[in-house]
Amino acid sequence: MKKRTFLKAVSLSLCLSFYLRVEKSVGQQYPNKEHPFNFLINALESIEKSVCLNAAEELTRKNRDSKTYDLHLRNASLSRQDVNQITAAIAKTEKQSAVRLSSLSLSYNPTIPADGFISMLNALPTDIDELGLVGCNLNDNVGRRLAKFLLRTTQLQMVCVEDNLFSALLKQKIVHSTRHLLNCTVIV
Repeated sequence: MKKRTFLKAVSLSLCLSFYLRVEKSVGQQYPNKEHPFNFLINALESIEKSVCLNAAEELTRKNRDSKTYDLHLRNASLSRQDVNQITAAIAKTEKQSAVRLSSLSLSYNPTIPADGFISMLNALPTDIDELGLVGCNLNDNVGRRLAKFLLRTTQLQMVCVEDNLFSALLKQKIVHSTRHLLNCTVIV
């Protein structure tokens, strides 16, 4: 009887040891299990482009108590589908986790079509601090949507949209659309 009890104890100990190793391994593989940026991290990882993977890693390391975050995806060769995924994840992250996007840069992504930028501008939170869309081959159609977005913003401090295909008239409209914001720098 003592031998059987001993074997059960050893067996239980081995199972527990195995379980703890598996749990630790899973925890290391998915350290962001309850991370406030989970939706965004998963979306960026699913895109599988190096710039997005680096951004996901940066968000993973971010303090779980952070109330703001930056997302800089410069020169990432993003597609419309990628931007749609990212935009949906930003919205879900802010809704579910009560965190706020502070700075967004999609600069040097001329591969994003105009309708991708337009859908992103329609869904982007209006309390963003900085926006960068430099060198994206944006035309006047996107520029008009950008101006409408800028009119809705509440605390924008910096807008960088130079090296695009905006007409001189639209450049003026973009600058004018930020006049309601104190100390907002616009580089167009």
